This record gives sequence, C-alpha cells and structure tokens, in this order.
Amino acid sequence: MDPRQGTPVRLSTDKLGLNVDPGYEDRRHRSLSSTIRTSSHREDQEAAVAAAASRTAEKNVIMVDPFEVRMRFSLQLQHLNASVTSAQKAAQYAIKYKDMDEDLHSCIIEQIEKNNMNTRANIMYFIEHFLEMATKDRHNDYVRMMQRDIIRVVDAVCPEDGSGAANVKVVRKVLQGLLNKSLLPNETVDELEECLKERDTFASDIGLSSPVNGDASSMTDVNTHPSSRPRNGASAPSGLRLDKRQIEQRIEEDRERHKRMRESMWTIPPQASEEAFKFYDEASATGEDDGILGKEEQEEIYHEVSFNDNCDDKCNDKDNDEYDDAACKDDSDKFKNGLPYPLRTCAVYAWMLSKSAKITTICRSNFDEASRNGFTIHSTLWGNGLRVKPVVARTISQAVELADGQPFDFIVIAAKALPTMPSTAELIRPAVSGDTTIVLIQNGIGIEEEFAVAYPINPLLSTVVYLPVTQISPAVVHHREVELLHVGTYPAEAAPKAKEAAQKFTELVRSSGGSVKLHDDIQFERWTKLLVNGSWNPICALTRLRDRQFIDGHDDALDFIRDVMLEICTVAQACGYAGVDEDLVDYQIGRACARELPGVQPSMMADALAERSLEVEAIVGNVVRLAKAKALDVRGALHNPEPDS
Repeated sequence: MDPRQGTPVRLSTDKLGLNVDPGYEDRRHRSLSSTIRTSSHREDQEAAVAAAASRTAEKNVIMVDPFEVRMRFSLQLQHLNASVTSAQKAAQYAIKYKDMDEDLHSCIIEQIEKNNMNTRANIMYFIEHFLEMATKDRHNDYVRMMQRDIIRVVDAVCPEDGSGAANVKVVRKVLQGLLNKSLLPNETVDELEECLKERDTFASDIGLSSPVNGDASSMTDVNTHPSSRPRNGASAPSGLRLDKRQIEQRIEEDRERHKRMRESMWTIPPQASEEAFKFYDEASATGEDDGILGKEEQEEIYHEVSFNDNCDDKCNDKDNDEYDDAACKDDSDKFKNGLPYPLRTCAVYAWMLSKSAKITTICRSNFDEASRNGFTIHSTLWGNGLRVKPVVARTISQAVELADGQPFDFIVIAAKALPTMPSTAELIRPAVSGDTTIVLIQNGIGIEEEFAVAYPINPLLSTVVYLPVTQISPAVVHHREVELLHVGTYPAEAAPKAKEAAQKFTELVRSSGGSVKLHDDIQFERWTKLLVNGSWNPICALTRLRDRQFIDGHDDALDFIRDVMLEICTVAQACGYAGVDEDLVDYQIGRACARELPGVQPSMMADALAERSLEVEAIVGNVVRLAKAKALDVRGALHNPEPDS
C-alpha cells in the first residue's frame, strides 16, 4: 500500500523467526506510518515554498522599473572618480541590465552633456573601461551605439567654445585606447583628432591642460591668472570658471590616475619570458640622433655606397650588373629563411630582405595587425605605403613551428640591449640550428659575448646601424633620411665559416636594396658610434636637455662633454683602436655645435622622458668595466663606483 495515503503497512516478524509482543508491533506500525506522513507533508511544503520563490524571482526580474534602473545608473555616473572600483561598478551594472542597453546608453550621453568638466572627464575614462568589459561580455550593442555617438560625446567633453579645453588630452588618451583595442576605426579617430586640434587653444591659454599625467600645476583658476584670458579681448566662456573645490578635486583625481599608471609600469609578469618580452615592447625605436649621425656619415662615404630610390629601379637598370632581375626574386635555394626579431628597426629590413628571402617576424603587441595586414612603411628615402607581409609569430617557438622544419639561415636581433631574465641569447635558442647566423643590430659595446658563449659554433655578426625609424601605429613605421648598415664578424679574427656568413649577409642586404659596408673589424665602428652614444645619451637623459641646449646652458658644458668623450677614447685606445682619438672627439663636438637649437634628442633621453628601460649597461656600464679591466682611471661622468664585493 502507498504509505502517503495514510494506510498502515504491517511488517511480519514470523518469517524472521522472532518472538515479538503483538502490542509492540502495532505501536511500531502506527509510529512508522505517522513518520512517513509527516516527512511527506514537509517535502510538499518545501516544494511549494521553492516554487513560490521562483515565481517571485521571475516576477521581480520582469517587473524591474526602468526608471529606477536609469536613476541608479545616472547616480553611479555622477559619482565616478579616478578609482577603478567606481568604473567597474557602473560598468557591471550596465552589463547586468543589458536588455535596457539603449536607455543606459542614453544615460551616458545625458550625463556627459549636463555635468561639470571633472565629471565629463571621469565619464570619458569610464567609456573606455566600459566598452572593454562589454566586449568581453559579448554585448557589442554598447560598442555599436558608442561608435555611432562618439562625435557627440567628444563634442560634449570638449565643446567648441573652449570650455572643455582641459579635457582635450583626456579625450585623446581615451580615443587612442579605444583605437588600440579595436573599438574605434582609424578613420573616426583621425577625424576626431582634426577637430581636437582646433579645440585645445584654450588649454594653452588657461593652463588647464593635463588630466592625463597628473601635473598639479596645470590646474589653475582662470580668475587668478592674467594669461588665462583669451586673446583679442574676447571673453572666456563661462564654463571655464571653476571653483576651488573642483580644481582640487581634479588635481587629486589626476594624481590618483598618474600613480596607478606608474604602478602598472612596475608590474612584473608571472613568467620570466613575459618580463623579457615586456622590455622589448617598451623599447623605443631608433632615435633622432641616429638619423642625423647616419646622414652625416653617409655624406662622407657617399663615394663608396650608392643609393637608389627602390629595388624596382635597380632591377630595371640593365646596365647595373650588381642589380639584375634575379635580385628581387625569392632566391629560396640561396637564403631559405630569415628571422627578424623583433619588429621596430627590423621592419625596414624585413621589407628589404623579403625581396630575396623568406622572412618570419616575431610580434607581440602588433601581432593582430601584422598577421592581418603585414607591415606598412612610409619612407622619405623609398616612398610611402611600402608593404610587406611576412610570416608572423608571437614567440620563437611558434616561429619554429611555422617554419615546417626548415632551419633559419639568419636571426636578426634589433631590440635594445637590455639585461633580461632569461637573456635574449636564451630566448632565441629554439630557432638556432648548427648553420644559423646570428646578427646583432644593437647599440653599445661588449654586447656580443653572451651570444658567443651560448652559441660557440654559430657565426655571429655584429653591426652598427644608422636607421631612424619610428612606429607611428601598430605595424606602421616611419623611416627618415638614411639607411646604412656596418657589418663585421665577432670576433674580428673569426673562423672562415663566419667570414663567409658575413659576406653572404652583406650580399643579401645589398641585393635587396640596402646600403651596407663589410668590415674586417666592426669594433672600430662600434667605438666611433659609442663616442657619441656614451656621452650625449646619458648626459641628455639626466639633464633632460638636448645636445645644443646643454652646450648653451653652461659655460663649462663643452669642456665637460669633451672630457667624457676623451675618457671613452682612452678606453677604446686601450682596447686597440687608436683611431678613436682626440681629433674624432673634436669632430663630433663640432657637429653638435653646428646644429640649430634645440638640437638632437638622443634615444636614451626619449626613453627617460617616456619612463622606459634604458640601455645603461650596454652604453655606459660596459665601458666602465672595460676601463676597470685595463686599470684605467675614469673619474668623469662615466665613473660609477661599485662595491668590491
């Protein structure tokens, strides 16, 4: 019988052979029946409560008041500040109620148009964070609507009347962030940038210019500074007048953002290899000084190196035996593979060498753009819009996999010479075979030894490059004025195998349209360039002055820079390079003095201003160590006492 119907179920004890009191058995059956009915009733009650709760929850979801959602979201936007928490809270709220995306998007537009300058800046920062979270949540309607109304947003944050001039840099920073995250197209950002150029006039007039870098001095009250008044007697827009509380609030928020930005710079990735790649991402392109020095040297050796506009002209010149039709073809039997590592300076050489070899490039931050569209080069020497689409990999290991078992003939390293863990020499190990030639396109002195120790049987080429290249956007670089590569083996008295590799690499560059010069001993060229890099780079980085500014800034400046260069000469001569002498010092100083103000900004100064890692060890530290090994006394700017231990 079904116990839930309340009918007693009698259990017989006869079959068990037990002698049980009949009264006990009746009482036991009644107790069991009551227990079963009670348990069944409790289960029914719990099921009913759960069903009621479910219906209530569904009712609550359906019955959410849109007005209340708008009101709460608007309050969150009004109370945004520099903290990440406030932005995350507002973004999560909008994503939670994504079914009301149009209403919440209109809240953003409404709040950004009616609030004060500080709130508009905070909402602008929020937009970047919000769209990134919406993309991860795969709710692209928010992104689509913001793309549609981004011009309206910019107009609200930076009105044409100049009342939002202090927000110009905020808008530029956010637009660049949205562009880098592929949340805005290039065309839109370019169009908005043209508008912003006309709207930052008041920023220079009133000194309200920088909510990006946290410079407190940039936030001043227009009523207390005569220079804040617009030119030509025009009255300043009323929106420019800020009370003291708003100014102090803006200063504190800028400081908070700047502090967080600086903290993120020191974040160490969990993997050592990621930290090493982080150095490469932070490394700058070749500096302005390299272009000027290269151009000046190019003029001196013009009779030795011929320049042509591009490889096509060389291929069409039937009278030039050195550049025949085969020079621009993929000579895969002669040069199977080349691996420029990483992009930056090698972007230009990847374009060149792709005419004569199969190229694989290592990209991290540029990977998506490079893998889709390749690299674009705008050159004052060869023309604009030059394109190359090599094989693109994220890591050395992936590059090896993509090579399908083919060994790399050359690995070209053009990153800054920075101490990393693991070292660059270890990072490239998966791609190095017995016949691979390693090519170092790096500044400094004494940088080759770690590669020579790691790969004793592989040809090692050391180079000095004059190639001013700047990456202006992902996978797009701008090259100026000069391209010249000095090549030699390391060591100078290398085995015949290395000499043959140097000759082969030189021919490869030349046949691809490059300007190259092969040396029996490349170290003289290294010391010659170091004479400039080892003096001007640290001095300009420390003083934050360009070379001509430094020379004109103090009566003893020329004597000081000359003493530093002479110290480098002393070390070079002790290493056997007598040609690095006082005449060369005077020549280099004369070149600096002849430049127009403000002069050249060396790459180390650019890195220091951008708070990137500096090539101190390769350019300065190794010179001091060589001097110590030679028992030389260098007590000028190069002197850096180290503990005996």
